[in-house]
Amino acid sequence: MKKLSFFLFVLFSFSMITTAAASASGNINGFVGVKNLESDDWGLLDEHIELGVMADFAPAVDFPINFAFGILTSGDEETYYDTVLGDYIEVDGSTAEFSFGIRKYLGPRNSSFQPYIGGGLALIYAEREEVNGFLTISDDDTSGGVWIDAGLMWTINHFNVGLAARYSDAEVTLFGVDTEAGGEHLGLLVGYHW
Repeated sequence: MKKLSFFLFVLFSFSMITTAAASASGNINGFVGVKNLESDDWGLLDEHIELGVMADFAPAVDFPINFAFGILTSGDEETYYDTVLGDYIEVDGSTAEFSFGIRKYLGPRNSSFQPYIGGGLALIYAEREEVNGFLTISDDDTSGGVWIDAGLMWTINHFNVGLAARYSDAEVTLFGVDTEAGGEHLGLLVGYHW
């Protein structure tokens, strides 16, 4: 599944670059940060490291909104001692979010400082795996959901740096239990503006 996720990540990133490059103006940014999930659902795995690509574009320079899309992948692994089994158990959790929607930049068009807000629909995948010696059990699920975001971006000579905050929401079923696969995202953006 990790190879498939990586392949989809590369394919989606390439399609974002080619679509956005054909537009009048836009941004493509790498995202590095953390994703906080519901601790009641994820336990030890409630804080993931997150990487991704976020892009937006406008079909005309004076178009009032940008069309936004992105992919974010997150994961964490922990080891704990199970007193019932008398052994160490490795647990691994991961998510991937494919998002589509709109983004509105709030600053003047000629300003290098651009606050923004956005939102839209998401397709969120989640997987959880437990390894106890030679025994491995895992489950995964995908569900539709929503996302909203806000951030600040500075553009200097076409290069972007910024801060991004995001919230996503989608419910999946893992091991027969309804589990929140979205969460709170916070991270840094580095990318390119044209």
